[in-house]
Amino acid sequence: AFSDAGAQEQPHGLVAGTAPFGTSWPGSTPEIFAPGVVNTDGVEINLVFNRDNTELFFARTVNKVFFIYTSRLVNGTWTVPERLELYAEGVSGQAVDMALSPDGQSLYFLGLTPEGETTQSDIWVSERRDGGWSLARRLGPSVNTGHGEFYPTVVADGSLYFVSDRPSELGPRNLHRAARRADGGFEPAVPVGPPIDTEHRKGDTFVAPDESYLIFSSRDREGHGSGDLFVAFRTPDGGWTEPKNMGP
Repeated sequence: AFSDAGAQEQPHGLVAGTAPFGTSWPGSTPEIFAPGVVNTDGVEINLVFNRDNTELFFARTVNKVFFIYTSRLVNGTWTVPERLELYAEGVSGQAVDMALSPDGQSLYFLGLTPEGETTQSDIWVSERRDGGWSLARRLGPSVNTGHGEFYPTVVADGSLYFVSDRPSELGPRNLHRAARRADGGFEPAVPVGPPIDTEHRKGDTFVAPDESYLIFSSRDREGHGSGDLFVAFRTPDGGWTEPKNMGP
């Protein structure tokens, strides 16, 4: 957690390193991050950092299309963001909702690509290579289906959590976990189950690297506004506590 004084207390799951602002961790009052560099007159969303807070990724709109950008902290200053060209030539997809693997070598994201007259929502991955990033590939049927898959988040052992629109008796838009295999692939994804998966929709999921807690947003659960954040903690038997509204 951040202290009110803005001291160098590290968030859970991050190692000690340079603060994102290049000087110190922010206090309890929100501040615009890197104005004129990351934040501009356009739309910027989905900011994520690497483990030592020296590299960041975010999505920005260009002519109403979302692309992923990256920047590095050099001598206390964030470099001019560079757009990642993640799709092969001829693919006009958008890229948002990215998640960086804990080792910093894989960038997962929600790819929105045209499929005939519709748009397919699938999870893609790009790998760090030769100082840059490879063309992305769509994950296979262990993760993606003919339905929408959204909001990837990666944990320490490489397993992938994500939200899916696939039909389920548990309710709409359930959270799934695909375990990472030794060969680098994924086991077929399975729903996390109650009390996380219920009749209430969810999105914008984050799971701690050690899987000790998860956070998601929901518009359906009783809360303070049109979309609230909820937190649940891992129980000793491997389940999850009842999600709790994170408060005003």
